[in-house]
Amino acid sequence: DVHLIDRYPAFLSLTHLHKSVYQSLESMTVSYQKMASSFGFSFLQERLDFDRALLYKWWTERELPTDSGGRLPFDALAVCTGAGGIPLEKHTAPDLLGSRVYTLEMLRESGAQSVLKGFLDQTASGTRTLSVVGGGPTGIQFLFEIDDFLKNKKADYKLSLLDLDQKQLPAYPDSFH
Repeated sequence: DVHLIDRYPAFLSLTHLHKSVYQSLESMTVSYQKMASSFGFSFLQERLDFDRALLYKWWTERELPTDSGGRLPFDALAVCTGAGGIPLEKHTAPDLLGSRVYTLEMLRESGAQSVLKGFLDQTASGTRTLSVVGGGPTGIQFLFEIDDFLKNKKADYKLSLLDLDQKQLPAYPDSFH
């Protein structure tokens, strides 16, 4: 038996999230229930927050807890959390999150187009400044999409790319740059 547990009802590739500037999130998602039916696995929509201690406990018990209070036995466990940043809720003023500061999780839930429209509505006309943090492929692609979107809206803006590395995409060979 194969079980998939995810907090979202549908799959959305974060590497394609930048496309939500012009496409609806719904057009880019695939229902986990539909995939489960097609490929013969079960799907549970739940959020499993864990740390090392919980992961070790689950491994020694060979069971995962479920929201309904049940237990899901397993012989093997693949933890595929994807990449994630630090939880900003602990380090940022709550009134900034979702109004001036957006994480990939927030963009995944609302779509980049609605965030950008809100940005234009909430900021005064004139030169607006928008910064993208992270010079990896996702950050750069978002920068290109945001630039195109704001140009099409005829907005006066300044974009910034913030990254710790001296060059973008440092994992790629020098000839790539």
